[in-house]
Amino acid sequence: MQATAILKEEHRVIERVLDALETAANRLTTGSPVRPGVFLQAADFIKGFADGCHHKKEEGVLFPALEAAGIPAEGGPIALIRSGDRVTIDAEKNLITVDLSEEELATRRREWRMPPLKATRGTLAKYIRLVKNASLGCVTDE
Repeated sequence: MQATAILKEEHRVIERVLDALETAANRLTTGSPVRPGVFLQAADFIKGFADGCHHKKEEGVLFPALEAAGIPAEGGPIALIRSGDRVTIDAEKNLITVDLSEEELATRRREWRMPPLKATRGTLAKYIRLVKNASLGCVTDE
């Protein structure tokens, strides 16, 4: 199974948990019984799986892969994404879109600042300064 297919399936699982939460909340508002612990279990799932596992895959694997495919992280759409934004990723077209107005994207572009380098000396600093995304090659002798 492709990595993007796995992420899409994980989105469906998260949606099913959210649907179950909505059903439980509706049952409570009508006075119907709800299984004890359902809200705590859902919170544990969201914290452990959605935030802890799924989002780390997107940030640690998918976004770097998109960058390697030529989608810029520095000032590009990946850099402008914030927690809670609705993101659409088309890996076949090398396209990532964020469900935001052009006005909001322009504001974020203006406000975006390059984060500080994780290293300023030594081999890691040289690597950070010189190596570009995979589409440009790993040139270290510039």
